[in-house]
Amino acid sequence: MQKAGKINDEDEFDAVLIIGSAIDTAFISQILRLQKKDLKLLATGWAMKEELLLNGGMNVNGMIIPANFDFDNKNDKYLDFSSKYVKKFGKNPDFASVSGFETMQILLNAILNSEEKVPIALKKRITTEKRYDGLQGWIVIDENGDTSKETVILEIVEDNFQRIK
Repeated sequence: MQKAGKINDEDEFDAVLIIGSAIDTAFISQILRLQKKDLKLLATGWAMKEELLLNGGMNVNGMIIPANFDFDNKNDKYLDFSSKYVKKFGKNPDFASVSGFETMQILLNAILNSEEKVPIALKKRITTEKRYDGLQGWIVIDENGDTSKETVILEIVEDNFQRIK
């Protein structure tokens, strides 16, 4: 049995999927690239923050990330939000800031349009309406409160997240 994190030459696999925060993904990428430079790396949207680029350096170049957030989205609502966000916080918004804003907009809409201001009534209002116009496109919420948004495929190229699909 081999130790976790050690790759042998005889190991056969096409890629490694890293499920972790931006910092953890950057760290794991560095360790894996030291062992096998041409290893294909995949990550989750959770890691898609500027910290991944800053801490991962060249080790994260070529990493593929399926996500429901696109840094280069051209939707007017997103561009307006992004401009205000940069002015206020001095950095670009990421998936967490956009998701947080959209969540609060949906909740505010439910509060303003519900007669009862109790959690069960608000949930019913949110899941009854189902479709919300988010910053980067439509957000669909099912009866369980689970969301779906358009998925984009990003690749890290020269320290930037670039949409490839």
